[in-house]
Amino acid sequence: MLDELEDSDGSFDILRFGTTLFPTEDEIYEAIETLASETNRLDALDSHLSRLVAEALDSESTIALLERRGKLLEVPLKRFSEAAEVYSKIIQLDHEHEVASQRLYACLKEAGRYQDLLLAIGRQLRRTDDPEKELSLRKEIAAIWDIELKNRWEALDAWKSVIELDPGDEDAQSAVKRLERRSLLPPEMRDETVIDSHRAGIFAALTRSASV
Repeated sequence: MLDELEDSDGSFDILRFGTTLFPTEDEIYEAIETLASETNRLDALDSHLSRLVAEALDSESTIALLERRGKLLEVPLKRFSEAAEVYSKIIQLDHEHEVASQRLYACLKEAGRYQDLLLAIGRQLRRTDDPEKELSLRKEIAAIWDIELKNRWEALDAWKSVIELDPGDEDAQSAVKRLERRSLLPPEMRDETVIDSHRAGIFAALTRSASV
C-alpha cells in the first residue's frame, strides 16, 4: 500500500511537471486529471491549474487553462461558486465564448446566486446586437424572476419586454396573462401552488429551446 502511494506521488509530480512545461497539452492533462481523481488529489490539481493560469503568457493559453479549471471545479469538485468565477474570467477575455456563458449561468443557478445570474445575463444582453440572442436572454431573465425568485412584478415587466421584441411569443403571452390574472386575486388566493404547472411549462419550453 505504501509503495503504491509513493508511486502515485511520484507519478503525480512527474505529470505536474509535464503540464508546467506543456500547459496546454491535452494528453498530459488527461493523464494527471485521471490520476488526481483516482488518488484524491483533485484539490491539488486545482491549485496547480490556478498557478498555470497566473503564469500563462497569452490569452489563448489562459482561456484553455481556465476552461480546464472551470470544468474541474464544476463537475468533480462541485464548487459551483468558484467555477462561476472562472467562467466569468473566460468571458472577460472572450465576450463571444458561448460555452463559458452557459456554464457560468448553470453554476450561478447551482450556487443559488440568482442576483449575480441576473447581472451576468444583463452584461451579456448589453453586449449583443443579435435580435435572436437578445430575445433568448430576455426570456432567461424573465424566467429567473418568475420561477426562481418568484417576484411577480419584476417577472411581469420582464415578460412584457419579451413581448415588445416578439409580440407572438407564446411563453411570454401566457406568463403575462397568468401574472396579471394572479395580481387581481385576493391575497388569500395568491397561492404559489396554483401556478406551479404554468412555471413548469415555461421551464420545459426554455429547456427545449436551449437544446435546439
